Amino acid sequence: MVACEGDDSYVLYEIIDGTTPSLAVAGKFAISNNLELAIDGVSETDGLTVTPAALPGDHEEGLIVQDGYNRMPQAPQNFKMMDWREVKKAIQ
Repeated sequence: MVACEGDDSYVLYEIIDGTTPSLAVAGKFAISNNLELAIDGVSETDGLTVTPAALPGDHEEGLIVQDGYNRMPQAPQNFKMMDWREVKKAIQ
């Protein structure tokens, strides 16, 4: 997976044999605002990680991304966590 800073999205590439990435795109997604929880979307990511370990906040599989601009509330950059299962659903 790579961050695409040009349009604030993420591109997932296929893994052929468990180790070799190919140029085939498996999916693309963005992390948008959640106005109900007053959480802004993610922009200008400089780093990310996916982990099979559970993360705080009921995230059984984890994705952590750096958010270059925190808008809700207005503050310096921060990190966002989400459940990797949501990403898998979105790209299928």
